[in-house]
Amino acid sequence: MRYSHSIKIYKKRWHLLITFITIAAPFIYIFVFSEFTGVKTGQVFIDLGTSFIRVLIAYIISVGVAIPLAFFLGQGKIGDFFLPVFDVLQSFPSFAILPLLVVWFGIGNAAAIFFLVITMAWPILFSVLSSLRLARKDLEEAAFIFGARGWKKFFLFSLPLSLPGLITGSIVGIGEGWEAIVGAEIIGITPGIGGFLNNASRSGDIKILAFGIIALLLFLFTLNKLIWIPLLKKTHDYAHE
Repeated sequence: MRYSHSIKIYKKRWHLLITFITIAAPFIYIFVFSEFTGVKTGQVFIDLGTSFIRVLIAYIISVGVAIPLAFFLGQGKIGDFFLPVFDVLQSFPSFAILPLLVVWFGIGNAAAIFFLVITMAWPILFSVLSSLRLARKDLEEAAFIFGARGWKKFFLFSLPLSLPGLITGSIVGIGEGWEAIVGAEIIGITPGIGGFLNNASRSGDIKILAFGIIALLLFLFTLNKLIWIPLLKKTHDYAHE
């Protein structure tokens, strides 16, 4: 088996041009339409950035929890015993826990991030676990023959195989995370882009509401186009090298 030491996402110069245009699109849109709607540009960036930071922090925590748990559950009989329990837990609606989190942590970042973690961790966990459990037995046997045991097996065999599952689960988890944080902010748990949309809805200003929704969609499109879609393609190749 051959393992490369880096994952190159963009190989051609014109990719950089497309990257620049994709990055610039949300910013240009926000600056231009802020002039038409009368919304303060800085406030839009603050609200959007606040929500993004919460999602990013929750994602890092979710990955830190999900990956070790996935490797634990992927170990034969141990996983067979605990997996049904976690499968039931992931079916429990996370919004039902939100009032309890507000009681524990109050209205603020702690409750929002904890809420995001219990929303985002499940897709990542089960996607990584699926990648590990569907691993080809001949590859595992070959890795064993070539001396891949313990930590060496983890870094040279299990981890590369889990990367496609990690990226796929991350795409799903972050999508659910954005849905969760916008919903939480709309109901008033903490300020952010959801609060911006809620204020526009309450004022009955459809123009500002549409402006905020499109700005959010463009921002999420940029993240998917520049990060997740290229990573998904490259990790599938990397896992089979």
